[in-house]
Amino acid sequence: MFSKPESAAISDRYTAVQLVGGVDLDDEGRAFMRRYGVRGFPTLLAMTADGAVLGRGFQRTVEGLLSGLARAEAANKTFLEEQPVLAKKDDADSVRRLAGLYKQRAQHEQARAGFEKLTATGAPEVEDQVALLDVYAALAATDARNALLQKLVDTRQQDERHIRWRMDLATAHLPRITSRELRIEVLPKRKVAFAKLLEDVEKPADQAVLRFALAGVLARTGDPAAALVHWDWILEHVPESSDVPKVLMRKAQAVWSTSNNDPARLEAARALLQRVIDEYASTPEARLAGRSIKTLEKKIAESSKKAEDAKKSEEEKDADGGPGK
Repeated sequence: MFSKPESAAISDRYTAVQLVGGVDLDDEGRAFMRRYGVRGFPTLLAMTADGAVLGRGFQRTVEGLLSGLARAEAANKTFLEEQPVLAKKDDADSVRRLAGLYKQRAQHEQARAGFEKLTATGAPEVEDQVALLDVYAALAATDARNALLQKLVDTRQQDERHIRWRMDLATAHLPRITSRELRIEVLPKRKVAFAKLLEDVEKPADQAVLRFALAGVLARTGDPAAALVHWDWILEHVPESSDVPKVLMRKAQAVWSTSNNDPARLEAARALLQRVIDEYASTPEARLAGRSIKTLEKKIAESSKKAEDAKKSEEEKDADGGPGK
């Protein structure tokens, strides 16, 4: 993209900086990913010289990038006009609005000050506390984040996110998985933490959230049979869960990957994918299932042909009086 002549319109106004990830990711790169919410590669960010994010998620063409940068600059101009007005007002709504803008721009130190001011009251708004959790995570403020998680667990028992906060707190001492080595170390510990937590969770909806997470860990650690137990529990006991499309997809993938090309198991996986397409058409999982089912149907056809050929071969041998005839 930057080798094209028309990209000069970008380099006249911006400096292009590339950070390398993948196997070459170092501690500085991990800190950058955490602070700026980078989940995968490549990720394009438009930033000011002092690190404020003006925009992200640009189309990867020169025209798309130029258009996105124009929107980012317009948003930055609006922020620079709004910021002093909000700072001067200093009422709760203005502090919340300004802290939210700082958070959106990844200016987390300023966002932290605003949300901590809001949550220091006797009856803080839960959404301010949740926003502060994200800010603490971006800043790697582990102790502050864990203290806030504990407060949410202790005081927000009726919130539907309560079980997720408990799960987060149960694994807060574990590092983020940023390498294969950490994956091998951390996933078994997550499995133990989630299994222990499941012992005293009674609400079916909460169990569904926890079982879905636990099943994901089990599948990733090479135990799809144990994962299937939890996925089937969700489908049977909490069919209204928003995770059901994901459960069906993961169950289909597990059945498929352990099928050994058995036609019956391949067909079972196909039926699960078809259910996602039929019942959850508006979800991202339905689009993924639509692509996956085409590949699976080819595999089923190949497997069926092999089975038919083998059966035909056996019948011909029998007709000839056996292999020794």
